[in-house]
Parts: sequence; C-alpha cells; structure tokens
Amino acid sequence: MLVRRLGIPITLSVVTMEVGRRVGLAVEGVGLPAHFVVAAAVDGAQVVMDPFGGGRAIDRSEAEAIVARAAGRPVKLTDAHFAKATRAEIVTRMLNNLKGIYAHRRQWEKALAVIDRLLVIEEGDADLLRERASALVRLRRKTAPLN
Repeated sequence: MLVRRLGIPITLSVVTMEVGRRVGLAVEGVGLPAHFVVAAAVDGAQVVMDPFGGGRAIDRSEAEAIVARAAGRPVKLTDAHFAKATRAEIVTRMLNNLKGIYAHRRQWEKALAVIDRLLVIEEGDADLLRERASALVRLRRKTAPLN
C-alpha cells in the first residue's frame, strides 16, 4: 500500500497513528466529514496532518477545502470536527466504508458480514437492522443468525 502510494485516508491515518505510537509520539485520529486525518500536540498546539496528502500539516482552511472536494460541497468546520476519534469511532468508520464498497459492488454476503460486525458496536441500531434485512432480501434469505 505505501510503496504503491495507494490507500484511503482512514487506513493511511491508522498506519500513521501506529508509527507515531512506536516512536513515542501521540498521534490521534480526527474524523473530519468525508476525510480522515491525524493530529498531534507539538509545543502545546494541535498540528493536523493529512497522511493521504503526503503527511503534510494542514490548517483549518486547507482542511475545509479538502473536505469540500471530498463531499462535493462547501463545508464550514468547527472545533468539534477536530476532536479526537475514539477507537470505536475509527472501527465504525472503517466498517461503514467497507459496507459501502460491498453494497456498491453488490457483494451482499460480504456486506451482511460487515453489517453484523457493526451491530456488535451499535446493537439494535434501526438503520443497520433495516440494511441487514435488505441484504438478506438481496441474498434471497428470510433470516440469518447474527455472526
């Protein structure tokens, strides 16, 4: 992935977080809308970096431009958008990305497996339960145990 310069923002961010951890730097994930970046405290200030953009530091206006391109519309970011993402939020976002890819490819068995994993994190979520039922219909199954 790194050698071939491929990946998606969240995956590259997780790799960056792990490399930072291994060298003793606290690098945190930041789940901007439609784009994932990382941040680290440097001399008491939060420095936001875009691993997908070569790892360069970005300011708020650059982050807004990146998000606007990814979302296809202008976006005004607030301080809340730059909050540290929890591990559960990162895993949920990655699983949602996978779910979207599998649904787009009509790989319903794989989409169902991802939905089941999301339901472990977000037990009883009505939207996920509806998506699960839809995947089962597409697979021509009436029921399936949660994996």
